[in-house]
Amino acid sequence: MSKKNPIKIAIIGGGTASRRLLDSILSSKKLISDFIPVGIFDDDKNKIHSSLNGVQVFDSIKNIYKYSELFDQIVIAIPSCTQSQFKKIHKHCLKANKHILTVPSYGEILNQTKPISSVRDINIQDLIHRKEMPINYNNIIKTVKNKTILITGGAGSIGSVILQLCLDSMAKKVICIDNSEYSTYLLTQNINSRRFVYKTADIKDKRIMEFYFQQYKPDIVFQAAALKHVNLQENDIRNCILTNFFGTKNIIELCDQYNISDFVFISTDKAVEPSNNMGLSKRLAELLVKDFSNFSNTNMSIVRFGNVIGSSGSVLNLFSQLINDRKDIIITHPKVARFFMSIEEACYLVLESLGIRKNGCQIFMIDMGEEILIKDIAETLIYLNNLKPNKDIKIKFDKLKKGEKISEKLKYNFEKSEKTNINKLLSLSMKKEIKIDDFESFTKDLNELIYQKNISSKKIHLFIVKKLKNFL
Repeated sequence: MSKKNPIKIAIIGGGTASRRLLDSILSSKKLISDFIPVGIFDDDKNKIHSSLNGVQVFDSIKNIYKYSELFDQIVIAIPSCTQSQFKKIHKHCLKANKHILTVPSYGEILNQTKPISSVRDINIQDLIHRKEMPINYNNIIKTVKNKTILITGGAGSIGSVILQLCLDSMAKKVICIDNSEYSTYLLTQNINSRRFVYKTADIKDKRIMEFYFQQYKPDIVFQAAALKHVNLQENDIRNCILTNFFGTKNIIELCDQYNISDFVFISTDKAVEPSNNMGLSKRLAELLVKDFSNFSNTNMSIVRFGNVIGSSGSVLNLFSQLINDRKDIIITHPKVARFFMSIEEACYLVLESLGIRKNGCQIFMIDMGEEILIKDIAETLIYLNNLKPNKDIKIKFDKLKKGEKISEKLKYNFEKSEKTNINKLLSLSMKKEIKIDDFESFTKDLNELIYQKNISSKKIHLFIVKKLKNFL
């Protein structure tokens, strides 16, 4: 049996990460028989024509394609680079038409998930959110250790990550409440802990929610349960309001009734100047939290953020499936853009918010950086599958769907953002006082309106907007 030829690799970056990568290869009999470093590329002109561990720095990164006959693969070894830097480097490397890998980002290294000398395939997270902050478990432990945590929507994308972070941080018990039996089943297959409790129930059913509050007596409640798909909720305002607003009302009332220490509501950028039913329902829930905080002994807070990578129904999942099936990608508008961050980082910051709150209601937003064009994400995913946009997979443009915006915002004009002692977590204060006159009466009228057969969805929407126009 003939021995396979070693893979010739070109390395991007002439710094510490490259040196460690070369040390790992050159000091290992197995690795040196599998890989041969043939050259380095770096944009520092002073490094060109010098050598690192005996390997020459050939040229600047943009010229790597000129040397493509010398190597089989490319390894990007710059863990400190930003999203925009990484994206630029990746585009230069694509011209060489070779398989591209990377060393872990500093976020991965600091979390001790991978050594700096390891390599892996590039993924979408590298290209849209390269510099992920490390998770400080000590901070979370201070907040949740020996506490009973109840998470509504606990089997969902966000709820399940909060749940795992709480278990990892020595929570006494974590109760997952979710109305999806299938999602709950999948969660149980991945978690093996006596401190994990799961119930398939709906937050719209206040009596069963009260039963669980009485049974488990939680210290902290996270409200992550929600109907969140914009397009679906445009045709279902009744259930959207019943779940996202009245379901939240049930949980808040129980937190107040049973003197729960802390309540955290997971909100969305779509709650800011809402143009659709989902955003409107989440904004109503934000106002509800604000209203209750005026008299409740429960510390209440809101954490607002945009799209997370890996959530169910994500555009990334949809595009990946279309690419896999070799189908066209249709985008609503060439300029449509969204905020993105990793789901782990978002959930970590939600937990961090518990440690810096003041009494009463506090609103936080996560600094998600710049919005990213959906068109750019589609192109990136196509490249990651070793295909070419508009050649192998076509990108087509349609028009915005009902309720969709070109771009989103994370705060209102009357909200002022201020830094906290937690990186990327901003506190929002009001430039003007929000006074919601007779919110209880509005809630009662809305509940009655939802169940009236002769009232259209449009009339319900207009009723809400008219009543609360100063806050939407």
